[in-house]
Amino acid sequence: MDRSSLRGFVDELAASERFRAFADAFPADARVSEAALPLVLATLFATLGTPLVCLFPEDEHARDAADAIAWYVDPDAVGLFPSRGVQPESGLEPPPHLVGERARGIEVLAGGGLLCASALALAEGVPPPPARPVALRLAPGVGLALEELVESLSLAGYERGERADERGQIAVRGGIVDIFPSTGREPLRVEFLGDEIEQVRAFSPFTQRTLHQVERAVIQPAAERRRDLVGPDEDRKRRSSRSRSRVSPSSTRSLGRRRTRSRPSARRSRHAGSRKQRTSSRAWSGRVDASSSRSRVRERRSVRRG
Repeated sequence: MDRSSLRGFVDELAASERFRAFADAFPADARVSEAALPLVLATLFATLGTPLVCLFPEDEHARDAADAIAWYVDPDAVGLFPSRGVQPESGLEPPPHLVGERARGIEVLAGGGLLCASALALAEGVPPPPARPVALRLAPGVGLALEELVESLSLAGYERGERADERGQIAVRGGIVDIFPSTGREPLRVEFLGDEIEQVRAFSPFTQRTLHQVERAVIQPAAERRRDLVGPDEDRKRRSSRSRSRVSPSSTRSLGRRRTRSRPSARRSRHAGSRKQRTSSRAWSGRVDASSSRSRVRERRSVRRG
């Protein structure tokens, strides 16, 4: 569905007298149905022309509202500010996708946009601006060396590995850097020609095949603080927290093998027990037959003697 077709509702609502009175008296109290709330917020944002923060009780409410408001106004002007997903006293690092969404939300609000935030997210706070990593903007023709890009991504919390299969990961092969942005749905493949970006392409993390060309990409950080400002102890805690949050396929397979091996052994033990029982019963019946035959022989001998 075309988003531009829904923006006519914003113009229609902004032209009504009741809404103009509400906008002139803003901030003011108003009762709005849940279904009409995204349209009212979008129209209010377009009418006021100033940054707007919409506070919601839960993360899911803020996320649903941000998705709905983006249908009425420019999606680039709508941001989401969810909670960290982990308690500060736990010592765990927030997932990269939540870090990226929070960073993008702050950037949208600073640019005069609309921000949907949860109450918990505002209460948690963020590090000071000098300690926060900045977003990277990539496009073909931009003068940037491969080493500079990798270093900037490492400072922003991206982990380097053999493949970029999950958000917050990068991989380097020759003159190519694979990046899975913290807020992206698809990983990106950045190819260099000297100290310049030649092209940026989206690719499938499963088949590694190119999906489409990318004219412009914004890489949000994957960590709340710059890695050069984090001590070694905190960095070790971050790595261990990420490893604990993941379930490795190898461990799952090994558990499956243990379960499948235990069943035949149980069957074999039961079969062995049944065989022992049959063998013992046969031996006992053999002893009974032998004793009965010996008694019959004695009886015959006694009869002959008599």
